[in-house]
Amino acid sequence: LREACKEAEYYSHVIKLSTAAQQVFPYHLVPSIKVTPFKYYIGMLHSLLKADQSYAQVPNFTAADMLRVIGIGRDQYVPLLQACKAKRILWKVNRDSAIRDQLPKEPVDLMVEPWWQLRCLQTSKGEKNSRNRSAST
Repeated sequence: LREACKEAEYYSHVIKLSTAAQQVFPYHLVPSIKVTPFKYYIGMLHSLLKADQSYAQVPNFTAADMLRVIGIGRDQYVPLLQACKAKRILWKVNRDSAIRDQLPKEPVDLMVEPWWQLRCLQTSKGEKNSRNRSAST
């Protein structure tokens, strides 16, 4: 099996399949993957908006985790979709940029519960720089 594909390719494929199936972020794979839950759910939400699909198609556990990480739940989705569609010409010509402008840039601050186990994970330099810039303003 290791000869068939490299480990990084395998995990990349797992993430693509999980996103397409709208599954909950695979937290157990965090040490092996380079995708944060925020990027994972933003990508999922972007594809949902681009296809003009209903939020009701997202499974309940995924929707709950998406709300916890990015702050967009069932109640926030409809106004978000309407805001994207309000840019009529941009929506018809280039949906990606219309959607990208409306999506959150940073994850929601999490409230740490006493029973949680916290583990550090590595982030890219770009993520660190954007967090440092936003913290200084």
